[in-house]
Amino acid sequence: METVQNCLTNKYRQQPDFVTKFNTRIQGQESHARRAPVLAPRRGQKLLPFVLLAVVLVAAVSVKSYRIVLQTIKDKEMEERRLAIDGQAVMLQPDNLKDEPDMSTACQQFHTDNRAEGEEESW
Repeated sequence: METVQNCLTNKYRQQPDFVTKFNTRIQGQESHARRAPVLAPRRGQKLLPFVLLAVVLVAAVSVKSYRIVLQTIKDKEMEERRLAIDGQAVMLQPDNLKDEPDMSTACQQFHTDNRAEGEEESW
């Protein structure tokens, strides 16, 4: 111990009572550690944050998936409605008029080219 003290004093320029003070400080720290034990978390305490995180993630993914499914259903309904409207609009095009029934009445009174020259309108 004396050789350690001499080495510290001569080589590292410490005070002669450095080893004694250092030992006293270490004993104080050790006694403090004995009085206040370190409270390490138990196994369940370590697992709790991970379980909570997993539950939150599962809930968030479920809600997001539910919204995506609802949006997909709405999009399909809208597409079906759009196709139905497009189908009705096709029937209104000029090419499809031949399929429509002829509801006009051929009336001789309305045709001016079939009248005689002296004939007056009788309304």
